Amino acid sequence: MSQTAPPNGELSRDARRTLVRQLADQDMSARAIALKIGVSKDTVRRDLDALRQDAAPVAQTDAPPAPAPAPPAQVGAPGGARLELDLDDQLRRDLATIARTGVPAPDAIRFAVAFVAHGYRWLWSTGRYPEGSAPPRMAIRIPDPPTPIRRTEDPTP
Repeated sequence: MSQTAPPNGELSRDARRTLVRQLADQDMSARAIALKIGVSKDTVRRDLDALRQDAAPVAQTDAPPAPAPAPPAQVGAPGGARLELDLDDQLRRDLATIARTGVPAPDAIRFAVAFVAHGYRWLWSTGRYPEGSAPPRMAIRIPDPPTPIRRTEDPTP
């Protein structure tokens, strides 16, 4: 069985919930998701409950209006700082590719950043790369699809 979880299983909660949502959308059970990403089935169930709660409609109240968004900040700024990024053509194409899976762009960005950051932390903590340095490239292991993919056309000439 292939593992989706990073080597030491320390996905951030948001990244883990994004992954749980993707796998649940593929009709995987909580137990199967737990085995695949290396957490308990209770953690998966709590994540699914939280995702359902987040998706529930919010009742209108007489609450004061939300504050204006914070100005853009530098990467690594503390707190809830915002990051603004101009989308070049390649990034726009990459986000469009991810969007084809049904993952909203903000979730895709959070997951990708968390995944790469986790990879760096793992490389540094295991001594494979000096802290603060980035490898020239990284690879991921792609799990087998839950069901075989069937071709609609004959690939032979």
